[in-house]
Parts: sequence; C-alpha cells; structure tokens
Amino acid sequence: MIGAELEERVDGLLGLAGKPSAAPLPPPRLLGSFDPLLLGWESRRDVLAANESIVTTNGLFRPFALVRGRAEAVWSLRGGSVSLEPFGRLSKTVAAQLATEADDVVRFLAEHGQESQTKRAREPY
Repeated sequence: MIGAELEERVDGLLGLAGKPSAAPLPPPRLLGSFDPLLLGWESRRDVLAANESIVTTNGLFRPFALVRGRAEAVWSLRGGSVSLEPFGRLSKTVAAQLATEADDVVRFLAEHGQESQTKRAREPY
C-alpha cells in the first residue's frame, strides 16, 4: 500500500521517499549522574557500548561525556575543577569542546553558591 512512497537507496535497500534527513547530533556535552538520557531503556548499549562501568551497582550513573551520541569519558569534580577520564583517544576539537563544558560546569556551580563544595570535591562519583 505504501509502494508509491518508497524509493530505492544507493545501498539497495528501500527508504521513504522525501524523508527528511536525520537531525544533527548535539555537540559534545558533560552529562550528570541524573541525566535522563540513560533512564528507562531496556538496553543502554547504543550509548554505552563497552563502557557499562558508567552504571554503578546501585543503579546510579557516573557523570559522563557524550560525544557523537556515545559515552566517551567519565568526569568528576576534583580540587575545584572537572577531571575527565576518557575511554580512548579524543580529538583535539572534542577535547576543547569538553574543556569549555567543564569551565561552564565550574562557573555554574560558583555562581549558584556551590563554589565551596566544588573546591572540596576530591573523589569521582
């Protein structure tokens, strides 16, 4: 019934004719322990891949960096700054974008009266 709405793709599969292209992925972001991205899914494999260590034994999530839709690092607050622990090599561009995110996290906490807690934080989540 939808034959007229289909078109053959270059890979030989069929797709919907006139379907808009997918939205671009967001830039790299630092996500917190309670970010809803990982909540409520039967499987988190698409985001976590082999990095299941982000999910702790009690069901909480370690804060992590999302890059191109995938978890690429964990992060924590140490000595008043963000400490990033990548799972692999990050490009210079991605590292710079995450550094900007880290500066924003520290600035936000300082502006909202959390500066003393930020400076005291020593252990990763």
